[in-house]
Amino acid sequence: MKIVLVTEWYVEKMGYAENCLAKALASLNEEVHIVTSNVKPYYDSPFFSKVYGDFLGNPIEEVGTKEVDGYYVHRLPMMQFKQHFLKGLPGMLKRLKPDIVQTFDSRYLMTALIGILSPILGYKMFTANHTVASVYPPYFNYDKMKLPERIKIRLFHTLPGFVSSLFTSRSFPATIDAAEISRKFFGVSENKLIVDPLGVDTDLFHPPLAIGEVEMRNETRKSLQINENEVLCVYTGRFTEDKNPLCLAQAIDAIVSRGEPFRGVFFGEGQQKESISKLRGCTVKPFVPFKKLAEVFWASDVGIWPRQESISMIDAAACGLPIIISDRVLAKERVEGNGLTYIENNSENLAEMLLKMKDVELRKKLGKFGSEKIQNKFSWKAIALRRLAEYKKHIAL
Repeated sequence: MKIVLVTEWYVEKMGYAENCLAKALASLNEEVHIVTSNVKPYYDSPFFSKVYGDFLGNPIEEVGTKEVDGYYVHRLPMMQFKQHFLKGLPGMLKRLKPDIVQTFDSRYLMTALIGILSPILGYKMFTANHTVASVYPPYFNYDKMKLPERIKIRLFHTLPGFVSSLFTSRSFPATIDAAEISRKFFGVSENKLIVDPLGVDTDLFHPPLAIGEVEMRNETRKSLQINENEVLCVYTGRFTEDKNPLCLAQAIDAIVSRGEPFRGVFFGEGQQKESISKLRGCTVKPFVPFKKLAEVFWASDVGIWPRQESISMIDAAACGLPIIISDRVLAKERVEGNGLTYIENNSENLAEMLLKMKDVELRKKLGKFGSEKIQNKFSWKAIALRRLAEYKKHIAL
């Protein structure tokens, strides 16, 4: 079967869904292609250089084709008019002659075009939605929005999504709230929705059981100057208000001032960097490449993401880390049995949750449950097998 994944952007260093799903599908002996743009995420953002420049390099890539991890990546020029488009996409799809085309968002005009082309070029189309409530303001505020804002949402999100849904065999929202957004705002028919979570590359992310992995934990902690009796809290991602790692730093500062053995290491970059680095017990480090993240999680004792969801939450859980996340995250399956929630943006409440993690046995219990849950339900291999079953079922129709 020839499978084409279409996505606005693709970065080799990152563990995004398109990277991991493509790798997992290719490992099952399917021919997999990613068709994407020649730009990187946030390439046109004013904070790209400051937040991502050192890690991702130049925001513009060369147009062309290369092989990565058993699949092919085709970069096309990015065009932008209200929304992003891949220049030459119809011609690329015609040349590749796929059986399946999978996109990762149903609301865009480009997705609607892919749908319209599906009966012409003879492929089955599938979409997904990884937009969750915490990053989509209309989910909470639609009734309070002014009429022009509502019309804009319906015109640029609902209408294209409705058109693409007409041609879509199945759409895979990653969470329950993503499914609700797909139905209410992106125009996807409810009978086409199947909730299927984002996954984890469990070949990379797993508890440190081998001798070398345990040694790596000790070496990493030593390099970070963390004593064995200290509870190391880790955050990975942007240092921006929408992620708000500063709340975690404030919580660590408060409990360290009381003599508690906690340390925090923050891997990333952003506007909150200076404020975080000034607080007691807190160390700031640059972004870590995706394939090196497991070493960071092995060295840590607790993973904390104070606001928006992050794929790193489940990567950390796969490594046996208990996690603490916002109580406003609706995807509770990410934390049930393997972590705690706290009152979002309340550093005092977060400090209380951190102090509960002093209990070594509690950390072990939560971590063990989490790693087993991820292996059974959230591995990309399991997701790829489920996805293939859906693809094959609809090809046979």
